[in-house]
Amino acid sequence: MSPISPRVETAVHLLVILARAARSGERAATSEQIADSIGTNPVVVRRLVGVLRKAKLVNTKRGIGGGIVLARPADKVSLRDAYEAVDKKAAAGRGKSDAIGVSVNQFLGKNATQIDKFRADLLSKSTIADVEKGAPATQKKVKR
Repeated sequence: MSPISPRVETAVHLLVILARAARSGERAATSEQIADSIGTNPVVVRRLVGVLRKAKLVNTKRGIGGGIVLARPADKVSLRDAYEAVDKKAAAGRGKSDAIGVSVNQFLGKNATQIDKFRADLLSKSTIADVEKGAPATQKKVKR
C-alpha cells in the first residue's frame, strides 16, 4: 500500500479544472493555462494529459480553438479512474525485483491488498464533480 502520489493529486486537480471550465461553458483549456492554475510546468501537464487521454478521461484537439476537455461528464469520472490511470503500480501490482523484494512484498501484501481494495472502493464512490463542487470559487479562470 502506498499513499496517494503527488502525480495523482495533480491529475485530479487537472480534471477538476476541466470540469469547472465545462460547467461554466468555457472552451478547451491549454496545457499552459492548466499549468498556470496548478503551479507547474506545461510539460508536466502535457505528459499527464497523455496518460489521461490513453485512459479515455480527456480528449485533446490541436490548433486554433484546441486544447484539453473532459472525455465524459465530470460526474462520470471517478477518483478511482484518475488514480488507476496515473498510478501504474496500484493498477498493475507491486514489482518483485529480487528475493528481498519478494519477501517484503509478501509481508506487506497480507494487509496492503485489503487496504488497497478499501481505497479503490472509496475512490470509486467519489467523482471529479464531487471534488469540483467543494473547490473554492476563487480559482483562476481558464481564459481563451
